[in-house]
Amino acid sequence: MALLSSLMLLAATGTTPAQAQDLVYDWPEDEAAHYRIQSYLYAPRVLRFYAAENLDARVAEFTMGLLVKCKQVGQERKNVFVECDIHRAQLGGQAADGGEQQKLVRIFQEYVNVLDDSVIQLTLTPQGRIKTVDLEGPEKGTSRETLVHNDMRMIILRAMSALEVELPKEGVDPGKAWKQKGAPVSMQLPTNYGTAGAIRMKHEVVNRDGNLVNIQTIADGLVTPATSSDSSADGTGGSTGSTITVDMIADGKSTFDTERGLLTKAEMTVQGVLTASSSGVGDGAYLNQFVLTELLDNFDQLDAEYEAMIAGGSLDDPDEPGEEADDARAAEEAAMEALRQRTQPEAEE
Repeated sequence: MALLSSLMLLAATGTTPAQAQDLVYDWPEDEAAHYRIQSYLYAPRVLRFYAAENLDARVAEFTMGLLVKCKQVGQERKNVFVECDIHRAQLGGQAADGGEQQKLVRIFQEYVNVLDDSVIQLTLTPQGRIKTVDLEGPEKGTSRETLVHNDMRMIILRAMSALEVELPKEGVDPGKAWKQKGAPVSMQLPTNYGTAGAIRMKHEVVNRDGNLVNIQTIADGLVTPATSSDSSADGTGGSTGSTITVDMIADGKSTFDTERGLLTKAEMTVQGVLTASSSGVGDGAYLNQFVLTELLDNFDQLDAEYEAMIAGGSLDDPDEPGEEADDARAAEEAAMEALRQRTQPEAEE
């Protein structure tokens, strides 16, 4: 009798066990979700970072380590509002001009000092697509401060793209790939004026292991950097006025926990090359990007490792480099190389 009742219920709802409505985000409102995020970006043509004072440097590549505690702080019918307190941020990079390396160290140290007291504000759809990313904390009173804020927001935008995996409508696995709507954050170019163009991104469930669902993501498209501030809040639109077109591809994988309603881990590799029609084409590489995130129970172990590094003198004054600074720089370069390798295609056996 119970079996018959179950079959009648499934017939009435049109939902089979394989079509369970379990791919649904459930951001916590009380105890925050602890995410560790790592990002790497190589884009030597376009990156220049500014400090609050008269200091700037052109950057070939950089890495970011970010520990965030995220909670849902509100919800409307089509919007979910999430705030992520920055527990700790770390930045390292390579200046395009070796003579500017110490400038870059000082700029990144200024950014880290500000970011450690900042909050990331996300507006998402209920399915998990990121609509807007804002950064509360940096001052924006002067034009220079606004410029610095935009640089830090661009860095944060790239890191937070690790948390964007749009789940299917109604939370039901369709049994095939589904398209992501809008402009994926991971496919936006590293400019302050947004990205124009069309991107096709698809996600698909590849397997399940209990409450853990593994999802594959692929994307491609042609985009151009916008050159005016008329871009929309999600980083799209704006006036292009650009003679550059970038051919973008992306590949990623993620794991979603249906019991917690959260991603437990995700990674995405994005590559962009200039098309033959772009002006001033030399080396076709425009950007290489890799982002990686992992959901942790807490940051206790990472905090202990960080405190031990400080106690050991691994963090030194960038204006007075010494043996400890050399050690820290070597560790930074090793971390950057590890992330850089993740952007390279695997060799065929």
